[in-house]
Amino acid sequence: MEFNPHVDVVYKINTNLDYIYQDYRKRFGIETSYRLKNICLIKTNNKKPVLRLLFVGISFLLVNIWVNILWLRISRKRKGSRLIYRTLFALKQMLTFLSQAPIA
Repeated sequence: MEFNPHVDVVYKINTNLDYIYQDYRKRFGIETSYRLKNICLIKTNNKKPVLRLLFVGISFLLVNIWVNILWLRISRKRKGSRLIYRTLFALKQMLTFLSQAPIA
């Protein structure tokens, strides 16, 4: 597993710290979704922008399908939140399953 440290530094600000926390939290979610998208991005040498955009869309769709599977099937409700067992079904594992599926 890859370790990516995340540090935010704030100096002499005149705004609400909760606002900064929420803003950076959103940014972290965006960066995470792009990192996950890059895991399942289709590799190509094709220069056509429309085809490349289609591949980016497919990769985001695959990430969303994986997140929904985790939420609906591989998690457990608990008081206050949900316990998600990401290690039981990793994104790379789902991609491996899909790559081995027979094409009809």
